[in-house]
This record gives sequence, C-alpha cells and structure tokens, in this order.
Amino acid sequence: MDENCNVKNLYNLVISNLRTFVRMDDYEIGTKLICVGTDGASVMQGNRNDLCVRLQNFVAPYMIPIHCMTYRMNFAYRIVSTFISV
Repeated sequence: MDENCNVKNLYNLVISNLRTFVRMDDYEIGTKLICVGTDGASVMQGNRNDLCVRLQNFVAPYMIPIHCMTYRMNFAYRIVSTFISV
C-alpha cells in the first residue's frame, strides 16, 4: 500500500482488488462477501469507523467481521508465558 494506512484507503484497496482481481461487481461483493477475518487492529475492527463497519455500511450489510484466532492464541500465549516460565 503506497498511501497512508487509514480506513478510507484500505476500503478503496479492498474494493478495487475485489473488482479487478476477483472480477466481482458491486452486487456480487454485497452478496458474496460474508466474512472478513482481521488481526484486530483498530483500523480493521475498531468501534465506529473501521474497515469492517465501512464494508457493512456501503457494500455488504450481512458481512460478519471476525478476529483471527491465530492472533488471539498468540496474544494469550504471550500473556501466560510472562507469568509461567517455559
């Protein structure tokens, strides 16, 4: 990504890649984009103005955002390993 990593630029990048490389039109994006997994960063899964909310509001109202379980497991491991010497 050449520009700033903000919600607007990420949204435009995702939509343009879906249109260009996956060759989906707006209707297909709205009906086939059912889930987005992210690392949980605030720009991806914040409270009000993040990528997942923007995708739900503008193209895919039934899309479900999920937090990547690998990231959660890694985070949990790091917390536990600080209390228990491995």
